[in-house]
Amino acid sequence: MTVFIHRFTIFPAALAAVLTMAQGLAQDIKKLPSKVLVEKAVSVSDEIERKYPGRVEAINKVTIQPRVSGTLLSATFREGDMVKEGQLLFEIEDARYKASVQAAEAKIKQLEIKIDYAKNNYERQDRLAKIKAVSQDQVENSLSTLRELEAQLLQAKAELILAQEDLKYTRVYSPLTGRIGRLTYSTGNYITPTSQPLATITQVDPIYVRFPMSEKDFLSLFGNDEELRNRAALRIVIASGRTYPQPGTVAMSDNEVKSGTDSLNVWAQFDNPRQMLQPGGISTVVLNKKNADKVAAVTISAVQHDTQGSYIYVLDDKNTVVRRPVSIGSTTGNKQIITDGLKEGEIVIIDGLHKTRPGATVVPVFREALQQ
Repeated sequence: MTVFIHRFTIFPAALAAVLTMAQGLAQDIKKLPSKVLVEKAVSVSDEIERKYPGRVEAINKVTIQPRVSGTLLSATFREGDMVKEGQLLFEIEDARYKASVQAAEAKIKQLEIKIDYAKNNYERQDRLAKIKAVSQDQVENSLSTLRELEAQLLQAKAELILAQEDLKYTRVYSPLTGRIGRLTYSTGNYITPTSQPLATITQVDPIYVRFPMSEKDFLSLFGNDEELRNRAALRIVIASGRTYPQPGTVAMSDNEVKSGTDSLNVWAQFDNPRQMLQPGGISTVVLNKKNADKVAAVTISAVQHDTQGSYIYVLDDKNTVVRRPVSIGSTTGNKQIITDGLKEGEIVIIDGLHKTRPGATVVPVFREALQQ
């Protein structure tokens, strides 16, 4: 009986010792650094390719409006022709406009003769007044007549300018080089300044292609309008599926983002010597970046986001976790381009982020080691 009681007396003490050892071992395990998957940041070329739907637009489009009234005598082109800037397009009956010019010229000559007489008369009256041969009132009347005639001459010259302008408008010239459309009126019709436009001319070389760029792409790829103009490389795929042979340049971007689509309209300019591109046509705009920069990149899973922005966990030389705010660019494959905040060769945690926190020490496991 004594031995039996002794065995059960020793057992609780041994159990307590074992439990104490287990708790100590658990605490030691908790103190062990966590293993996390890491990689070195690599340097990549910040090359991108974006595709946008495009719509072909004329850079300039002009409607030819008659400026004077008269019978349309001739149209010197065929509908659909290419016309050159300064080319004669229409002739309007000009007989009465020539007559108006001649009448204005004749009136000017009459007034010039009257002014010569009035000037001589004033000078004569002024001399006589000095010897008291005429009254001062007669001198002032002669001067008033001279000044009135001079004013009438100015008015006549203005009327001549208007008459010459009307005569000039009887011959209508193309204001730009482009393709002219269908005639509104055939020859023989009487037209006035309130008539419909005679025709429309559309510039086709060079030509615009308008496309909507997302605000995110604009800011992350270029940042401002000057960079967009200088560094965007553009080409288009036309409706037939072929790549258009001429490269394009950014001509301009809109001055506001469309709130409904969060996009910015951009106009690219293309040479169009063979007129393959027609206003209103559709295309696909392919955008690349010229002279791509060398930037750091990491696996996308390394980048975290919170209310303060984007950040990553970087390891220092003692494998201590450091939170690093970063600016992100575009993605390429499974890589996130980091435009600011990271250098090539720095060690970044890409998996196991939930196991650690800034200031903690970890055991880095490189992806390459797992793949061997």
